[in-house]
Amino acid sequence: MNYEAKEVAKFVVNYANSKGKFVNNTMVNIILYYLQGFSYICYNEPLFKDDFEAWAYGPRIPKVYTLFSMFGLERIRPYNDVWDLIFYNKVENIDYREGFNERIADFLEVNVTNLLQYTSQELVTSTWKKGTAWEKIYEDGRKNVIPKSENETMVEIWNEYTDQEDREEIKRILETFNRIINDLLTLNDEEYICNILQASNEPLHL
Repeated sequence: MNYEAKEVAKFVVNYANSKGKFVNNTMVNIILYYLQGFSYICYNEPLFKDDFEAWAYGPRIPKVYTLFSMFGLERIRPYNDVWDLIFYNKVENIDYREGFNERIADFLEVNVTNLLQYTSQELVTSTWKKGTAWEKIYEDGRKNVIPKSENETMVEIWNEYTDQEDREEIKRILETFNRIINDLLTLNDEEYICNILQASNEPLHL
């Protein structure tokens, strides 16, 4: 896939705001981290080309972090472009799916919805677990790159995301979702696709 992390971050921010959900800089970066892992699981390739770095409070993509740094730990407002952020422009009725094909937009909606149920601190803590990619790469005072080229490293995100007893069930749901979306897109049955997405929106557990 040829997306950039900033494009996916924009989806996360605008989708969260459209649903009345809080999202800040820390949350966006860690949500991107999980989305990258899920992309490997569902599609056997990264969602975007950018590298993560192992920072003290979890994985970060430097240019995404910098883009939203003006907000600190506060909610990031919806935006169309960087000037909306800089000049505090009020924007409404944003099409957060713009720029993504239907399959990827649906994939993002389902997984971002689930990840937004957690607080910033819960997301950070989930990346600190013993044996995770972040824990293996992180060094105090350094910002080491977490290699996306290593499938083993990225698939470890799967282990960070959920408890052991839930993994097989969640993987089954994701695989079913991916197969159904592929089939239904050829039918162009939007109402049925919406029903499937709503049925897939069961909470996942960190």
